[in-house]
Amino acid sequence: GDVLVHCGDFTNKENWKGVDVTKPSALRLVTSDFNEWLGDTPYKYKIVIGGNHEVGFNGLDPKFIHHELLPNATHYLQDTTCQVLGLSFYGSPWTSSRKMGFSCQRKDLGNKWANIPK
Repeated sequence: GDVLVHCGDFTNKENWKGVDVTKPSALRLVTSDFNEWLGDTPYKYKIVIGGNHEVGFNGLDPKFIHHELLPNATHYLQDTTCQVLGLSFYGSPWTSSRKMGFSCQRKDLGNKWANIPK
């Protein structure tokens, strides 16, 4: 295949317990297995979107997530679009799940998703 799209939950909520999310080295410990796996896949394009299990990503800059935690992804999408082989991909990780990654109130989801290009 040419394109791999991974739509979240590449970590487990339990993996984040006790992790100091202010320390990049601690964050890398949680994401390193997935990032290594991603690097070993034969796809030319590797698009990753965070999910509700990526609780340690809350409040992190998407560029930091991509460049420091998931450098083997060709694209990390967080309310953004990328173009690959003439196709558009948009990634939005938001959920109404409580106490999870990218949680927000159900009433706010419409605002988040209103940004999805038509």
